[in-house]
Amino acid sequence: MAFFHSVNHGIVKMLEARNYNDEKVG
Repeated sequence: MAFFHSVNHGIVKMLEARNYNDEKVG
């Protein structure tokens, strides 16, 4: 479960970073 949580957290951070970049560029 800890591994899954770590991976899920990484995906969320990656999505947040992508959204932040899109907003900054747009």
